[in-house]
Amino acid sequence: MFKILQRDKPNSGLSNKTSDISSSLKILNNYFKDLVEIGRKKRIYILMAMTVGSRKADQCRSHHQKMIKYHGSIDSIISIISYVRDLVELSKQSEQQNKKQK
Repeated sequence: MFKILQRDKPNSGLSNKTSDISSSLKILNNYFKDLVEIGRKKRIYILMAMTVGSRKADQCRSHHQKMIKYHGSIDSIISIISYVRDLVELSKQSEQQNKKQK
């Protein structure tokens, strides 16, 4: 739309106005993209907080930042959690077997 105005009346001063408007629109567009990205990043922590129930989104974010800092990557966190989960499962199974033997 702005380019059409520039082509129709190039000497009327509209080109300066349209370039100002288009640069303002670019700035607003970048600003809203940033807001959407921030919203996406926060949404996962909100979902985590809703799942846990006893923590707020900021607490979930802080916890996960510390986990990444301590373990280095998400893959290593997942492998450690999987390992611990497997150990707990084995422990439960052995307890059940002990109860059955008694």
